[in-house]
Amino acid sequence: MTHVGTSVRPLAVAECPGEAAVGRLLARGDGVEHYETVRRRRDGGRVEVTVSATLADVGAHRFVLYTVRDAAEREARERTEEMLRLKSSFLNNMSHELRTPLTGILGSAELLADEVDEPHRESVEIIASGARRLHETLNSVLDLAQIESGTIALHPEPPAAG
Repeated sequence: MTHVGTSVRPLAVAECPGEAAVGRLLARGDGVEHYETVRRRRDGGRVEVTVSATLADVGAHRFVLYTVRDAAEREARERTEEMLRLKSSFLNNMSHELRTPLTGILGSAELLADEVDEPHRESVEIIASGARRLHETLNSVLDLAQIESGTIALHPEPPAAG
């Protein structure tokens, strides 16, 4: 909700420490970032907010630009980011835990394919084919987890002309 030109002073809660310090910083020409305080809602209730303020000179006039955000929104965003980090870590760990035995299955199936008679070779190929498909899926999951966690760099390239 934007209230251009609206004073934020009536929304201040009197017993909040630091309001005078914010005023002094602004008077000195400094901006304020992420100052946490309590504000009053229109219904009289209180809400924890994060306030940022900066000075802006427009022509011969000086304005204070305030950004007031509900602290609960910031906390929700931080929780969401933490959950994404945990998910990426879980996927990364699970992919590695599954990849190791799967590599053994693939190697064993390839060795077994060379050793078995023709009637059993098709069964061994089904095992190897399923293991390769699962290995590709795990690689994709691991790549996705690395992309999300920022531990892999993408290098986009234009498609080859066919």
